[in-house]
Amino acid sequence: MTVKVEPLRLILLAFSVPDEMFVAVILLIFKEEASIVPAVSVPTSADIADSVATLISLAVSFLVLFLLTRRIMPAIVILFPVGIASLWVVGSMAAIGLKWNVLTVMVTALTLGIGIDYSIHMWRRFEVELKRRNNHWDALRASISTTGVALIMSALTTSLGFMVLLFSPMPIIQDFGLITAITVVFSLLLALVLLPVLMELSARSKEEEVIEKEFEPQLDDLA
Repeated sequence: MTVKVEPLRLILLAFSVPDEMFVAVILLIFKEEASIVPAVSVPTSADIADSVATLISLAVSFLVLFLLTRRIMPAIVILFPVGIASLWVVGSMAAIGLKWNVLTVMVTALTLGIGIDYSIHMWRRFEVELKRRNNHWDALRASISTTGVALIMSALTTSLGFMVLLFSPMPIIQDFGLITAITVVFSLLLALVLLPVLMELSARSKEEEVIEKEFEPQLDDLA
C-alpha cells in the first residue's frame, strides 16, 4: 500500500497545521506505513487545550442557563447529568481499550453538546407540565411519555448514524463512531433516569420552602 502524502499535506497546510501534527496524523491514519514515518505522537498540549475548552464550555453553559432561568438550581440540575455522562464516556474508553487520538480527544466537548440538549428538553417539559398539573408525579409521567419518547427516537437515529462509521477502513474513524454512539446512549439514559430524580428533588425542595414561608407567621404566633 502506497500512502499519497502530498495531497493530505496540502490540505493540512491550507489550515496552517504544523509539520509535527502532520506527521502525527499520517502515523495515526496509516498504521501499516508507520515504519516509514518518524514516531511522533500527538502533542500533549492538544489534550490540555481540549480539557480547558471543555471547562470553558461548561462555565459558559452554566452562565447562559443561569441568565435564562435566573435560578442557580436549574442550571446545576441540567448540567449535572451532562458531567456524569462525560465521566462515563471517558471510563468506557478505558474499559473497552480505546485510545485517545485526533478525533476521540473531542469526545468530552461532544458529550457536553449532545447531553445538554437532552437535559434542557426534559427539564423544560417538566416545568411546563408541572404548571399545568400541579403534581410532581403526573408532570414527570407526562414529560417522559411525550418529550422522553421523542428523545429516545432522536438518540436512536443519531447513534445508528454514528455506528455507520464502524464500516470505515480507518481505525480512528471507527473509534470515533463507536465512542460517539456510546456518548449519545449515555446522554439519553442520564436525561431520562438521573435528571427526573434531580428535578423531583428540586421541585420538592422548592415546595417545602413555600410551605415553610406560608406557615412561618403561624409558628411564630404559637411560639
